[in-house]
Amino acid sequence: MTISAEDIDPARRPRYIALVDAFETAIADGRLATGARLPPQRNLAFDLGVTIGTVGRAYDLLSQRGLVRGEVGRGTFVAAAETRSKPEPICPPEHAGQLDLSTNQPVFSEIQPRVAQLLQTLAGDPSQIVPLLGYPPTAGYARHREVVARWLTQIGAAADSEQIILTCGAQSGISAVLMALTRPGDTVLVERHTYGGFRAAAEFIGLHFETLDQDEAGIVPASLDAAARHRPGSLLFVDPNLHNPTTTVMTLDRRREIAEIARTHDLKILEDDVYGPIWPDRPPPIYSLAPERVVYLNSASKFLAPGIRLGMLAAPPPLVDRIAAAYSQLVLSVSPIMAELFVRAVDCGLVEEAMAVQFREVSERQDLAGRILGHLAIRHQRHGLHLWLELPRPWTGQELGLQLAAQNIRVAPAEKFHVARGMAPRAVRLSIGPPASRETFIQALETISRTLTNVPTPTVPTI
Repeated sequence: MTISAEDIDPARRPRYIALVDAFETAIADGRLATGARLPPQRNLAFDLGVTIGTVGRAYDLLSQRGLVRGEVGRGTFVAAAETRSKPEPICPPEHAGQLDLSTNQPVFSEIQPRVAQLLQTLAGDPSQIVPLLGYPPTAGYARHREVVARWLTQIGAAADSEQIILTCGAQSGISAVLMALTRPGDTVLVERHTYGGFRAAAEFIGLHFETLDQDEAGIVPASLDAAARHRPGSLLFVDPNLHNPTTTVMTLDRRREIAEIARTHDLKILEDDVYGPIWPDRPPPIYSLAPERVVYLNSASKFLAPGIRLGMLAAPPPLVDRIAAAYSQLVLSVSPIMAELFVRAVDCGLVEEAMAVQFREVSERQDLAGRILGHLAIRHQRHGLHLWLELPRPWTGQELGLQLAAQNIRVAPAEKFHVARGMAPRAVRLSIGPPASRETFIQALETISRTLTNVPTPTVPTI
């Protein structure tokens, strides 16, 4: 038995990971028995219409997972079941014994132990680690920025390395942009529901909000045009891919409209795309449509590991120095050790693999959420790290949060994201990544479903 082109799921990326998944499935279901010889790499590459490098990377990864063994001069064979190994996921400890569905982070998998191995290799080589122990340039070392620029280009946000500023996670990048491009008392344009971290940073600086209408395609253009006419030259914050918290994906046509309105009224845009990398078929970022006025933000936190604390900004050349100066006042510079770790993960293919693994894991959990909570009003995307649960009356987000906290489950109520006048919607955001196992995730969703069948015991005032 061998692998055919039909066995490779075309929705997966990159292709060598799809090939690994196909072999893993064939081994698990017995189509490839212990001791079976895998096809020679050159032959399989020809049969599948891929490069020999693709097959070679797949065979290497199968070996790392303990699924196959190579014998010099003989070939590659399926390993015995008792010798196969798969790294155990290492998950962060639960917060005070609670299951945290309030924080968006990746599903922990076999990827994180391999990140640890990269760090161990780096730390064990003084010739590599010692040069990273001094003060780096504010924007990061040139070599690190070059690799990051190349990676951003691969995911659709083409930038020159001189445009890159490396940050300690996306949140510090947001703060630096706000410090550089606004002043206390200014007004920023945001959707009615927006990322809580942006809201907190803007409020800390002393900014005001002008809220924009949203629909299923994203920001309503007429709403943005009206606000921009009133406040030309303002800053617009938007996260068009898997909007946090509502999961909306802005259509390509809508992105073009937003970019054109921004040009007309000289708006600057801060585009948060931290969820983009785990979605293979995402539309191009707004940054690619209006690079002269968009500051693009990404991070390693949503697909590799949040503890790496590496964010990346790609800014129009005239804004780079201003943002870098603001960032220097915040934290001086990014940790070059974390930047080096990310660069090594890019170079060895681990970043590419992590994005694909995250897409697979997230998709499976979203399918579970759809089955368990499908009788409720949920908004979710198959590739999203969270879902938006609209609550039946008389529930509010705060009420449900309190009721679930008593059952050791934390969720994020809509009040955390609401910036418009008036009452927040009756909703909560549920993060699907943190539970250590699918079984724990299923139990949490079932608890939420059962809780919502009851009438809440009032604990906070309702309107």
